[in-house]
Amino acid sequence: MKILKYITVCTLFLSFLSSCDKDLVGEAKDLEEGPTKGLPEDDSLRLEITTVTHEDQMGSFYDNGIVEFQGKIWSVAGYNSYSLPNCNSDIWSSDNGINWRSVTSNHFGARRGHATAVFKDKIWVISGINTDASPWVEYGDIWSSTDGEAWTQELEHAPFGHMFYPSLTVFHDKMFIIGTSSSDEMVVWSTADGISWNLEASSPFPKRESHQTVVFNDKMYVIGGQTAGHAYNDIWSSDDGATWTNLTLSGDVFSRRFGHGVTVYDNKVWVLGGTGILTGPYADLYYSEDMEEWTQYTDLGPSPTPLSNFATLTYNGAIWIFGGYDNREPIGEIVTLKAI
Repeated sequence: MKILKYITVCTLFLSFLSSCDKDLVGEAKDLEEGPTKGLPEDDSLRLEITTVTHEDQMGSFYDNGIVEFQGKIWSVAGYNSYSLPNCNSDIWSSDNGINWRSVTSNHFGARRGHATAVFKDKIWVISGINTDASPWVEYGDIWSSTDGEAWTQELEHAPFGHMFYPSLTVFHDKMFIIGTSSSDEMVVWSTADGISWNLEASSPFPKRESHQTVVFNDKMYVIGGQTAGHAYNDIWSSDDGATWTNLTLSGDVFSRRFGHGVTVYDNKVWVLGGTGILTGPYADLYYSEDMEEWTQYTDLGPSPTPLSNFATLTYNGAIWIFGGYDNREPIGEIVTLKAI
């Protein structure tokens, strides 16, 4: 709880700093409508960057869980400016990532900072917190849906308790949740069915929240994150979820950050945006083919928007970026990055 409150205070503090001194983090600007081409220094990789919508049916949004399921993209809970209260349990779906339809709401408690994944032909939602409630409501429950409309509470009290901004990843036919438990310990738990859970590791690396986990080349990788007063730019790898190794990074190593995006695209792992403790959010992009040697993609167009707490998804041959928080407020942009 202490760490989650720190995230909220940090966000408000950054908003204050940006209003007083825009040079500290850079002024937030809209991406130019339509495609622009960004070229790295070595001219070996080109991305076409397109803003597909500025603010559509969902309004501005951040901290939403975004997954691909049954041929559609789904947005699950989070913050939406068109919802009252803004922290909600709304479910939205889209056939193309651009046009969205409201599916349902109020099947489970309103929340953000939750974890969302697709596993065993279901969408899963775990943990989170309702920051619009007074006092805040902390969740340690597990929900699932076979169609995105009807939801079932699988567990009211997960064995790891409530978590804030954990990661939820499918690996080797299991689902892994990685985060700081309600007992304030960094833990890795796994499940083969979403109901029975096994503790894989306790304190395998420094505790953190708002990190990202990705599967690449048959290993899981935990990237970045933060604990109260400290952000990370480290990467930890595991081939079983139990034993973890701290990688030695080289090249253009990204700065310490949390609330960033990570995805696999074009046989590379990409790290996008995020924010530091007293700097950010960032408008930068890094990629790696081996998780150790990193390269910064140096041109994101004339005016990229610094972002944190957005959702990232590889979909339809491109990287998609959904919503997020710039250095002032939530935004409603959906942007694609496509190799050309």
